[in-house]
Amino acid sequence: MNISKAIKKWTTQLLGADHFVVEITCVITKNQGKIDILIDGDNGVSKDKCAEITLGLKKLIDESGLVPNYTLDVSVPTLDRPLTLVRQCRQYIGKNLRIEDNPDPERNYPPIITEGTLISVQKNTLTLHIAKNNKTTINFDLASRITVVNDFY
Repeated sequence: MNISKAIKKWTTQLLGADHFVVEITCVITKNQGKIDILIDGDNGVSKDKCAEITLGLKKLIDESGLVPNYTLDVSVPTLDRPLTLVRQCRQYIGKNLRIEDNPDPERNYPPIITEGTLISVQKNTLTLHIAKNNKTTINFDLASRITVVNDFY
């Protein structure tokens, strides 16, 4: 069984409906493995949930014998990481986003950068309030990078 596929399957089963896998990185060498998993949730993820998933995965990995010696890290994406799934965006409604949009990547144009307050997420589109009464809708698939604007400063 492919290690990455097994890890994703187990993680998804352990997470339940309101949490999801963002990214899994498995680096396996002859004698050592490093498994990093980023998870998120429709309403965020608690540290208790990360601990629960870590313990559950550790048990499944150990029982499978797929990776005899490994380190496992289950965490949530930090704010400086780009949003890579439409589902991640929903929890940022009301927050400021920066979207780099490249409508024609083959022509190597510089990206169009849009910043605004996320007001809705529909299937594959994000709607932002960008100024006074102006809104814009961006196709998620055309966005090359979506980040949460850090309002802490």
